[in-house]
Amino acid sequence: MQRQGLLKPEEMQTLPDVYTQNLELRMKITMLLKELDNAQAITRKEESTLKSLQKQVNFYRLHHQRTLQEKKHISENLKRLQAEVVTHTSSLKQLKEKYEALFREKALMMLEKKKTAAQISELQALLCIPKFGENVHTDCEAGKLPERRTQAALRVMRRQPHNNKDPCDQSCQVIRRYPKDSDFPTEVMVNPELKEALNHPCRLLQRRNLKQLLTLKAHTLPINSLTLHPHKQIVVSASDDKLWKMWLIPENNPVMVGKGHKSWISDCSFHQSSPALVTASGDRSVCIWDTAQACTTLILEGHSQAVWSCAWQTYSDFIASGSADTTAKIWDVKSERCRNTIRGHTDVVNSVRFLPFSSILLTSSADKTLSLWDVRTGLCTKTLFGHKHSCNDASFSPKGNIVASCDSHGMVILWDLRTFAITFCVNAGCDSANAISFNPSGKLLAVANEDGSVKLLVVNSGIIIEDLDHGSAVRTVVFDHGGDGIISGCSDGTIRSWGQSHDLQAHYPGGR
Repeated sequence: MQRQGLLKPEEMQTLPDVYTQNLELRMKITMLLKELDNAQAITRKEESTLKSLQKQVNFYRLHHQRTLQEKKHISENLKRLQAEVVTHTSSLKQLKEKYEALFREKALMMLEKKKTAAQISELQALLCIPKFGENVHTDCEAGKLPERRTQAALRVMRRQPHNNKDPCDQSCQVIRRYPKDSDFPTEVMVNPELKEALNHPCRLLQRRNLKQLLTLKAHTLPINSLTLHPHKQIVVSASDDKLWKMWLIPENNPVMVGKGHKSWISDCSFHQSSPALVTASGDRSVCIWDTAQACTTLILEGHSQAVWSCAWQTYSDFIASGSADTTAKIWDVKSERCRNTIRGHTDVVNSVRFLPFSSILLTSSADKTLSLWDVRTGLCTKTLFGHKHSCNDASFSPKGNIVASCDSHGMVILWDLRTFAITFCVNAGCDSANAISFNPSGKLLAVANEDGSVKLLVVNSGIIIEDLDHGSAVRTVVFDHGGDGIISGCSDGTIRSWGQSHDLQAHYPGGR
């Protein structure tokens, strides 16, 4: 327009910004429309998500209501069952009390019966009464009546020894049903080893830091039990490989290998005065071996499940065995039969131990209890409660006044037998405590643990003074005869010896 002369220079002005603003607004409107479309798409998607979440909420609400109803139903059933348990517990307690009372009455009646039979036998022997059906001979026919014995004369004859009786006494004796049966000890004998236990120096209390003296690869499978010969430096090991082996310590020489069990061997024990060895096995049998001839002399069968433990009564022909069938049995080796079956535990009997020179038997069970029994009558004299888990092993101290026990959670408890009270409890580890053993002085206690250690406890205080690391689970442990060394059996099939010196001959002064 300026070129055409339509506009003068003074009339020229710049274009207004309305056009540029309109362009910018159109672009913004376009962008907003796109954003609106995106927002609507997102809204539609979120609406579908919301609907699915609402459906899930409804489903979980219904599930929650159903769970509450089930919980209410279970609570009602639990209360009903608890009420029934209370009633049944009281009934079971009454039945158990009745059973124990009847069992005691039966035992007392048997004792009275035996006593009465003995009195009848004695009276028949004193009066020379002929047996029923026999004829009275010529003395009465000839008028020669026997002279009547006065009560004073009868009392005098009762005091006389049995070997001074008349010949007619022998014909009037009562015939025993099992003539080969051994007689139970009538009284508690004096322990001849008590003086030695009281005077034992227990040098391990002064000299600690035990060292591993030897390692012997004895078996291919875990070792379950070790037992020392009563008078020689010989140790017998029993293993899961169905074998027991006899070793000469410290030479590590195998003396003998016992084969015959059909399953793992759980325990073994030497007789005090003969070359007899008893073993217990998972094949439900108890075997007696003559170690002088290296052969089996007797197999005792009667348990319905695996036999976990066995023990000789001191200097006698009686053996105790504990089984997974919840019973313990008393075997008479002389008559080759079971003399008594001890019932009372409600779970596996894991160990049996005799109080030295007595008829008292100690049993430990997976029902968390220890029990003391009189093997002559089969009656329980005392049950010890205190463990919260399965009792794996229990043992008498050499003095006989303390019992130590261990359970599957590593708890060791010492009991005072004079008061039947707990002396103290010691936690020997988080894993199972498998076996325990007193040293000859009774002042130290060794604990074999599943965590691969052997711990030494001071009996008077419960303080752990040694922690010996094996590297594999320790199943069994014993002290040597001198009490200065420890022999342990592990799950890797090794026997390890621990002591104060590397001089093995000095450590085992007994030699062969």
